[in-house]
Amino acid sequence: MEAFFLLVIDLPKVILNVAWGTLLVIIAIILYRLLLRRMKRDVMDNSGFVVLHRSEKEPAWGVIQLYFTAEKSGKGTFRLYAKEGQAEWVLFDGEFKPGNTIVNFDTTLVPNGRYYYEVKTENQKTYKLLEIKNKV
Repeated sequence: MEAFFLLVIDLPKVILNVAWGTLLVIIAIILYRLLLRRMKRDVMDNSGFVVLHRSEKEPAWGVIQLYFTAEKSGKGTFRLYAKEGQAEWVLFDGEFKPGNTIVNFDTTLVPNGRYYYEVKTENQKTYKLLEIKNKV
């Protein structure tokens, strides 16, 4: 005896389930876009900040160029600190323009060792490490 199975599809129920699924996906997409729009509105404006770059010579010796970039003009101070925080040299203090600000520094003026150089503006203070090994 052969068994026949008849597949019965309730077409109105299938259409209703697909419609509900589609509606849920559309609502999820709308909520996601609203969330992205809200997050984009709260993004901090970085244009008032500067980017301090690493020295091109590591370890540094002789005359080196230390520089930072800014999108807007402003006022700032560029300092060099001994690692222990005792000694301090002011390399630049004043107004800077948009773009690169390059400070030439003669490393033979300080003893060999590790130093921090810093840019301080109204909005921020940022540091980098510099190792100086002058050739004798």
